[in-house]
Amino acid sequence: MGPSISNNTYIIEESEADLARLIEMDTLYTRYAGGVFPERQGFLHSERRVLDLACGPGGWALQLASGHPGLEVTGVDINQHVIDYARSRARGRGLSNAGFERMDITGPLAFPSQTFDLVNARFVHTVLLQEDWLPFLRECQRVLRPGGIVRLTEAEVAVSNMPASNQLLSLLPRTFKQNGRSFSPDGSSMGITYMLGHFLRQAGFVETRERAFTVNFSVGTDAQSGYTQHLRIVFSSHLLGAYLIKEGLMSANEYQTLYENALEEMVSDEFCGISFLLTVVAEKPFS
Repeated sequence: MGPSISNNTYIIEESEADLARLIEMDTLYTRYAGGVFPERQGFLHSERRVLDLACGPGGWALQLASGHPGLEVTGVDINQHVIDYARSRARGRGLSNAGFERMDITGPLAFPSQTFDLVNARFVHTVLLQEDWLPFLRECQRVLRPGGIVRLTEAEVAVSNMPASNQLLSLLPRTFKQNGRSFSPDGSSMGITYMLGHFLRQAGFVETRERAFTVNFSVGTDAQSGYTQHLRIVFSSHLLGAYLIKEGLMSANEYQTLYENALEEMVSDEFCGISFLLTVVAEKPFS
């Protein structure tokens, strides 16, 4: 168990609704990314050890372990509830090569140096503050073996052709800028995708490669239902909405009106929306 285990910096309060959302989005993002590790499929041979940081309910780790039984996959997260859920899923599927531990990724990782061949982390901008990024990536490098790979996936703010939806979506990067989670100069973007390669090089990684993908959640697309439900849950007044109101961006009444108008837009015949994501992979040098 890592240090500072009570230091939970995740911006959304734990709940069953958020767990359901995480499970749904785990599957959706992996599908639209082209699989669990499409960038280097040949790397996933037997006897590799893989670490999934901020693993949530374990979807990525479990899919990897299921498809590659020769791998040893470990997922860590600070939330004991999702760790228990991931362990239950692993037992139910008979995946003895997948294990899960409670750990705080904002501090030193409780693993010996040169333990893993691949370190995966998705959407850790919801956990890390600006000053956490370089120490985090240096820890990733420490636990990787020489020649090992780090794989990071982060998202930009989603955009749409509707006014209330765009305004609602724009609240998140504005809040991230306000509370020290964003590198955007003005809060107009999530402020992390364009920094990943720079930080990886600063942390000593080499052979950095980037691959962008999108999730189109316009009306009539395959992703519409799942992604709209994700936004419905995550921006509700019980989850992210409460956080945004607390940060002082608007009153509770103003927020509720905006939220309801945005949801109406998202199921209208003319609604178009898209989310942009970036995966960056880099290697730990041999010397």
